[in-house]
Amino acid sequence: MVTIPENIEQKWRRGWRITKSDMEKLHRAELDKSIGELREYIETGKLVLPVARERPQVEPPFEDWESVRLCGALATLGEIRCFEAERNSEENESFNFLAAFRAFEAFELLTSLDLVQCKRYSQRFGREDRMMTAKTVGKIALGAILGQTQRSAALFRIYATYAQRGCVFDQDYLPAYRFQFRLMAQHYDTGVPDILNGEMEFGPLNQLLANLYSENFDEIVDDLSQVCDFHMYRSVGKRGEEFIDYDLGPFVRLPVEALLVFALRKDRGLDNGRVDHCMMSAPFDQLPPTTDVEPDPLISAVRQRMEADGFDWREACSDCRS
Repeated sequence: MVTIPENIEQKWRRGWRITKSDMEKLHRAELDKSIGELREYIETGKLVLPVARERPQVEPPFEDWESVRLCGALATLGEIRCFEAERNSEENESFNFLAAFRAFEAFELLTSLDLVQCKRYSQRFGREDRMMTAKTVGKIALGAILGQTQRSAALFRIYATYAQRGCVFDQDYLPAYRFQFRLMAQHYDTGVPDILNGEMEFGPLNQLLANLYSENFDEIVDDLSQVCDFHMYRSVGKRGEEFIDYDLGPFVRLPVEALLVFALRKDRGLDNGRVDHCMMSAPFDQLPPTTDVEPDPLISAVRQRMEADGFDWREACSDCRS
């Protein structure tokens, strides 16, 4: 069982300060590079690693959009945009919807690419490979939090299909993401891999799963507060621990589990209320107001180039539960 230290808020705040410093350095060093790589791909259709390995002759053949550098550029762009949303929202006490939406657009295309590559790997080699990370769940959850219900649901259903085939390499080590998976699997009725089934080690997570759709919000307030404690706990590295859910990347500040609960309840027509917790101070105390945002021209152009060169999202959807 998990015991949350009494000084977890202090440790989490210190960790958030370190994350801000590290992410600001990444912002300065990597943002322009990632944007440049994506523009290079749009113009040339290629992003080749400096030392290229000869790819095996297989069917279907490898495409230029199956690029580690392209995936890396999308991931870095999404993480920096997500960090911008968290930092600016906290500083201005007003949710930076545009930065968060731009992050989700990058994450959505990256996840689509990962899923198609999982499909193609099984076609080429006749077996599954653990190609995706459990942290993808948080990136899908961000879409639900931003009101992109249909897009998030479509991604999750396909991700869940491949997770059940064993294509996710760290899902048993990251309990916060395991909880997010369980929430969405319950909501979208996708089923859960055996490795993620059973009781969670932190009791309030099980209680929230059981009472997610309670009509009386007060029945889940205490559990939501404790889940925020759990989020802080899983943001702080412990000596000798190899895996933590929220390290130097997105979601250290965003109470993603609590807001995901809010989003799934709202999707069922249920009301949400206030949770008295330091993580849920304004503007993170409620779902962000949905704003009409034009698609990111950069991400749209990358997708169009991929599609022109043979990328088809429907490949990954072909044998997914609807």
